[in-house]
Amino acid sequence: DKEAQLIEQEEFLDKLKKALREDGDFPANAQVVAKLKKLISDPNTTAHQLAEVILSEPTLGVRVLNLVNSTLYRRAKPILTISQAVIQIGMGPLAELCSSLVLLQKFMPKAREKSSFAQCLQKLLATSLLSSNIYTKISLAKKSQSKETGYLAGTFLELGLLLLAFYFPALYDSILERSRKKNQPLGKSLKELTGLSQLDISLEVLSALNLPPEYKVQLESLKTTEKDSNLSDLGKALKSAEGLSEALCIAQDKDALDKALTRLAKTTGLSADILTNSLGEVNQQYLDHIQTLQVDLPPFPEFITEYKEEQAEDLEEETEDKNKSLIAAYLDEIKEAVKNKEPTASIITSVLETLAWGLKFDRVLLFFATAQRQSLTGRMALGKEVVGINPREIIIPLNSDVANAVEIEAFLKSKIVFTGRPLLKEGWPLTAFPVGFNNRAIGVIYADKVKGTQELTTNEKAAISVLAELLDQSISQKGGSQF
Repeated sequence: DKEAQLIEQEEFLDKLKKALREDGDFPANAQVVAKLKKLISDPNTTAHQLAEVILSEPTLGVRVLNLVNSTLYRRAKPILTISQAVIQIGMGPLAELCSSLVLLQKFMPKAREKSSFAQCLQKLLATSLLSSNIYTKISLAKKSQSKETGYLAGTFLELGLLLLAFYFPALYDSILERSRKKNQPLGKSLKELTGLSQLDISLEVLSALNLPPEYKVQLESLKTTEKDSNLSDLGKALKSAEGLSEALCIAQDKDALDKALTRLAKTTGLSADILTNSLGEVNQQYLDHIQTLQVDLPPFPEFITEYKEEQAEDLEEETEDKNKSLIAAYLDEIKEAVKNKEPTASIITSVLETLAWGLKFDRVLLFFATAQRQSLTGRMALGKEVVGINPREIIIPLNSDVANAVEIEAFLKSKIVFTGRPLLKEGWPLTAFPVGFNNRAIGVIYADKVKGTQELTTNEKAAISVLAELLDQSISQKGGSQF
């Protein structure tokens, strides 16, 4: 009876919430999302503050840069640094993009090609990307803000089902099997076995993780609106994206996808061209996406290529000199920032990013000198090999007599160092240079590659020298705000 069904629903939700509480990683990731939301809600937040939070999360910065330079954004000119991304994309949209990446990183290790969980994660990504595409197309007047909102809302819509598949794989497999045997939608099988809809579970998850309430409000409209045609633009995008992704990823049937296209265009009132063109774009976006997330997921069925992508009309007008190297582009960006007397804190961040993502150092660490210059204390770490390194736990006494310690030599002798004892194990090639020369020095930057096989080239060393000079110029500027 109905009462018994409600008890079963509560029991399932209690089990799911218990699994979430006992899993330290996912609630911690949710706290990062809440922190980002709080930051962008404060009108006094600066671009540099947001960039620092993003860069403090291991591997998040490089994934964000990969994503904003992927086919999802169609940029003619690449974004090179997180600070640049904040300015060009906007604090709110970039924070939403980061939120989705932070939440998904928990699931990457479990995703394996051809597993049912991998298929579920694929569906989440498809819904997120399609929701972004569709919402952007029906909100052209505000497209600079809609892309990330559509993406994150799609992620939250699918999050409940993904968590079910993650924590209760046998139940998820039963839901899949039931849908295949009865030839019915996944949502109907889910409702029959748990008494809950996908939306019900996702809303409970958002509450359990204390995620900002705005996200919950976006999803609740799907539940309270009787007719799809009366939904908001975002609601229509979500409804359409979820229906298309199920036909694409679960049914994996072109007939089913074509029928879903026709049905959703009719019920939501959206143009069939919007839905078809969104499908045409999603295949390459998905391939870029799984590469950015560094996860091994199966490709979409081959018939997805039959949905042709319209020629993009929204490419940025700016063009980039093809002969200009990536490193030169980074340096030009920093030179312009120094010329405009941007805060030194922002310049330092750009230098760290240039070392990590332009010059491809695996580990880049920033140290500041204490007031009495008795030691160097770690502040920030960037690079693909910094997981497990907490820079704030590293304190280097400046009266140390450690022979050839590159970071100490760089600071005390106010010079750029390329040879000597590495700060970190197996670091080579390496460099260390002061943040400001002579009496202007306020710290040191150390960078290395893990078990590198080639020395730094003359051009790379020259670029590092320019970075050190630009930092010194920024610090020495009179009247410029520093920190």
